[in-house]
Amino acid sequence: MRCRRPVGRKPVGRFVYVANQGTEAKPNDTVSVIDVASGKVVKTIHTGAGTHGVVVGNDAFVLVTNIVDGTVSLISVKDQAVLTSYAVGKGPNGITYQSAGPIPGDAG
Repeated sequence: MRCRRPVGRKPVGRFVYVANQGTEAKPNDTVSVIDVASGKVVKTIHTGAGTHGVVVGNDAFVLVTNIVDGTVSLISVKDQAVLTSYAVGKGPNGITYQSAGPIPGDAG
């Protein structure tokens, strides 16, 4: 796994999802799925450029903001794959999930 530090990480069952943001000059577009027991990366999922915020929604899916692409990717926990991406505008930073749905936001 190539990242200096995890930008976002959330446990879902036996996995942790880590957004690999990259740098401003070379934004990354992946989320690492890490097995908690072994500490090993078991899957790398391509989302959109500048992966940043991570939130778990009801243990069935994970949402990731892609700050460079201006999108939010919906990842299926079961399939470990992106189901779809939503265009949300310039620079989505953090994200919060409420039972009514995801709310992309910028904390600063």
